Amino acid sequence: MKKIQVLIAIGMIVAVMGGVVAYKTDVSAFEGRDTAWEMKPPYIFTGCSPIDDEPCWYCPEVDAPYAPTFEILDTDAAKGRYYTMTKTITLKDLVEFHGHDCEGLFHAACECKLAMDELFPDGIYDRTDMRAMAGKSPCYCDTVMYLTGGRIRYGTFDMDPRLGHSIIIQRISTGETVMASWRPGVNCVPVSKVNPEPYELWSAYPQPNAPLGKDITWEPEVDTNRLIEIKAKLWGRKYEISPEELTELAWLQRKHVEEILTHPLEESYQIKHLPDFEWEKPGYDSIIRRKDIMFKNYPQMYSPSAGTEEEWLEQKAVDRHEEMMKK
Repeated sequence: MKKIQVLIAIGMIVAVMGGVVAYKTDVSAFEGRDTAWEMKPPYIFTGCSPIDDEPCWYCPEVDAPYAPTFEILDTDAAKGRYYTMTKTITLKDLVEFHGHDCEGLFHAACECKLAMDELFPDGIYDRTDMRAMAGKSPCYCDTVMYLTGGRIRYGTFDMDPRLGHSIIIQRISTGETVMASWRPGVNCVPVSKVNPEPYELWSAYPQPNAPLGKDITWEPEVDTNRLIEIKAKLWGRKYEISPEELTELAWLQRKHVEEILTHPLEESYQIKHLPDFEWEKPGYDSIIRRKDIMFKNYPQMYSPSAGTEEEWLEQKAVDRHEEMMKK
C-alpha cells in the first residue's frame, strides 16, 4: 500500500515539471471496447519523460532544427487505464529500435509527424487510437509501427507494397484517415510502379483524386541524381557496387537527411485526407484482440483506497515521498 502511494506521488511530482494539457471529453466509441466507461482522463501531464536529443555517433541528426519529436499517450499496465502522463519519443529512440539511422527511417518519421499532427491537433498522440499502413520498406514499417502502436498481431498495422514510400494513418475513434508522402524533389529513389514519374500519383495505392502539391521550395545541395544513380545500380545489378560507392551512398543519404531537417517538414512532405477509406483487417490467422486497452477508459483512481485526489492527499503520500527523498 505504501509503495503504491509513493510511486503515485513520484509520478505527480515529476508531472508538474511538464505542462498540463486538457484532454477532450467528447465521448467516442472505441473499437474493441469492453466497458461502458468512455471518458478519457480529464487532464494529461506532458513533458514527463527525459527528451534524449543529444547527438551521438548513431544519430547525429537528432538535434537538427526540425527533427521531429512525438508526445505519446499509452495505457498503464497490462489491463490498465490511460496514463495521465506522456512519454516523448525522439529520432534516437527510433534508431535504437530499428538498428541504424537511414534515409527511410527519417522519411517515415517526418511523414508520421505531419499525419499525426493532423489527426491529434492537441499534440498528444494516442497510441491506443491509431492503426496504420506502410509499404514493404522495413525502415518505414518499423518506424510507423513504433510511433502509432500499430501491430499486425492486433490487426492495427498492415503492409501494402503499392504504398511505396507513402503511409496511411487512421484515428480509430473518429475514422479520420490521412495519407502522407514526400514532395517531388525530396525523393531520391529510382522510378518504379510504386514511385511513379512524373508523380501524378503519390503512389500506386488506390486513392481519390487530390492536388499533388507543390515541389519543394528549397534546392538540395546534395547531388540527388547521383544518389538515385547509385541506388539504381545497387538494386538493378544484384548489389554489384564497389566499397567506394557503398561509402558514397551512405554519405549522400545522411547529407540529404540533414538538409531536409533544416527546413520545416511541410516544405518536404505533404498530407491529404482519405474521406472514403475503409480499414480492412490484415488476413492473418494469428490476429488477436488487444487486451491492454480493455479498461483504458475506467475512471482514474489515485490508489486502491483513494478514488479522488482529495482522498489521496489526505493520506499524505506526498509527505512520505519527501521523507523518502531525505534518506
